[in-house]
Amino acid sequence: MEEKRFLIRLGDQFVAGFNAKWQPLCVGVPSAARHYDYRTADALVQVLREKSFQAYVANSLGQPATLEVIEQEMQAPQQ
Repeated sequence: MEEKRFLIRLGDQFVAGFNAKWQPLCVGVPSAARHYDYRTADALVQVLREKSFQAYVANSLGQPATLEVIEQEMQAPQQ
């Protein structure tokens, strides 16, 4: 099972979940956000972007999930 190491970022906020209408519920602290495996986070970001949200996948420190960041996260020991 892929470890949940990624966040969804919206500006300076992080997605903690979604309401009944699939609108994102955000928090300002990364550790309070919902953590996802990369594939799930990416799929949700695609849906948000289709709804005109400027969302992107980030690591647990809030850095954009570039290829380098993704590779580092995938190689990190599981906790």
